[in-house]
Amino acid sequence: MKQKTLFINILLIVLVFSLYIGSAVFMSFPEITPEQQASVEVDSQHKEDVVEPKKETNEDGIERYDEEPEREGEVSPRSTYSLSLPSVIRSDQMLSNTLKKTDKQPYSYFDDALFIGDSVGIGLQNYVTEKRKTDKSFMGKARFLCVGSYGVYEATRSPDDEKSIHKIIGGEKKPPSYFIKEYNSSKVFICLGLNDVGLYSKKEYIENYLNLVTNIREAAPDVQIIIQSITPVTLYGERRTLYNSKIDEYNEALAEFSATNGCFFADIGLMLKDKAGYLAAQLSSDDYCHLETEAYDIWIDYLLTHAVGL
Repeated sequence: MKQKTLFINILLIVLVFSLYIGSAVFMSFPEITPEQQASVEVDSQHKEDVVEPKKETNEDGIERYDEEPEREGEVSPRSTYSLSLPSVIRSDQMLSNTLKKTDKQPYSYFDDALFIGDSVGIGLQNYVTEKRKTDKSFMGKARFLCVGSYGVYEATRSPDDEKSIHKIIGGEKKPPSYFIKEYNSSKVFICLGLNDVGLYSKKEYIENYLNLVTNIREAAPDVQIIIQSITPVTLYGERRTLYNSKIDEYNEALAEFSATNGCFFADIGLMLKDKAGYLAAQLSSDDYCHLETEAYDIWIDYLLTHAVGL
């Protein structure tokens, strides 16, 4: 009987000691709060959702990440980032028709000039008009044919086409050839393309340019045609079908087209870029493609120091 009682007492002591040790070990772990538990669940879910950006290489060997830049409070458009500074024409590929540096010309250099452009050209025209209020000699007697949403294709449309957007004179739509003859222009500066790049392939764009140049020469066989590069867009101005590496590709084709079709090529876009190849932010009036007055000063100065027909 005494042995049985002793065995029961020993068993109870062992049980109590085991419970004490287990409680001490359990209490040594910190309590997980509801907030910590929620954080663990969110992090776990986020980890599963992470997708590595897709990287692709275009035909020029430039790597691009297929991601969209995001700005606070808005849904950003698709953008293609170039990891190297894009250039329209590399230094070892300068074409003979690309305008070379000359002595700076007086404003009278533009006396016989007609500028054909889109809304960016309208900005240039407005700037010149404002400057002439205090300096009547500014840009000489330069004339302007600039229309919002104008493009190379639009410039070749028949005035009889109801969808054409040519400038209206006396109640009638007039194509570029009309103004060249009306103003007796000897030099035609064309800057069109921002409204074409997103709509037409590079091949179609060049074909449309050939039609435009042909129309101009039929109206004025001896006119000097200066084709200006498509101007760049800002970092946040890039769109799904309009981004700087694509603009550069079109400009390279445009330079080659100019060389084989007796036109001069003025790379004004290069003068407006920052070191990363975008339209410099301080030169943009809308963080997209339109320009501040400082940009127009750079543009005009470039043309005056890269003159033709000297």
